[in-house]
Amino acid sequence: MLLLLLATNLWAEQKPLEGKSCYDAFSKYDPKFVVDFANRAKEHLLKHGDAAFVDFNKVGPYTFDSFPYSPPITVLRCDEMRAASFFIDEMRPQMTTPGALKKFVDANGKHTFSNLCSKVRGKVQAAWVMQTHYWISCTSPLKMGVYIVKVPGTPYVIQSSLPSLKYKLKDFEASLK
Repeated sequence: MLLLLLATNLWAEQKPLEGKSCYDAFSKYDPKFVVDFANRAKEHLLKHGDAAFVDFNKVGPYTFDSFPYSPPITVLRCDEMRAASFFIDEMRPQMTTPGALKKFVDANGKHTFSNLCSKVRGKVQAAWVMQTHYWISCTSPLKMGVYIVKVPGTPYVIQSSLPSLKYKLKDFEASLK
């Protein structure tokens, strides 16, 4: 709910979208797009190191290209259960605090990021999970696939997501093959 309230400040010129309209706004994307999008962000982080955070801490090249401009890329540290970047200025201090991701639960009470981080321990390089959560510029919780991929040689993972009623977890996971 806090994300929804902050959306008013971030995109005051845009009216929040109702549930179906929000899903429609994301319907031009598919799971493979999200994987490719996250891989571009991973390469950017590998090339520029921590200096790349400035690009992930705003609406810009690492958010989707049209309203509602999300889901953005977020850089996470699973070892510290926190975000390393976060695009909402007002929430960045909270989200980058160690342990913040342990506290995150979706609209159904699921611990999305604890689940995701546990999936990429060891040799697994990327994973998807499902969550239902409020999203910026949308008036109701959305069902979505949430994706993370490891950034080799760093403590970071790249995270993004795709709201969709069309895709099930097996469809999201098929994008990894």
